[in-house]
Amino acid sequence: MAPAMRTRRQLALFLAAYLIYDLGRWVAAGEEGPAISHAGWVLDIERSFGVAVEHSVQDALDSGVVMTALSNIYLAAQLAVVPGALLWLYRRAPGIYRPLRNTVLATW
Repeated sequence: MAPAMRTRRQLALFLAAYLIYDLGRWVAAGEEGPAISHAGWVLDIERSFGVAVEHSVQDALDSGVVMTALSNIYLAAQLAVVPGALLWLYRRAPGIYRPLRNTVLATW
């Protein structure tokens, strides 16, 4: 298969995965009850392992400037760093690219 065709196939795979992800978010929109229930379940597990530190971290960073900076860093990572790293690996290290691609798709 030609490299351009493989590249288009990978882009189509990510587009399809994103559309499925977005559809899932749309279907679940407005369902606050299950989301709160699941969040409580996760918090209970974190507490049982002694790793429930998120609240104290958020309190420590509760500043408009810090939270804005961190939010922008998070957004940049999602929109630039992850796709950039995947693209670089696709071209330079295909053996690493595939497992990382599958991990990113699974976590979506």
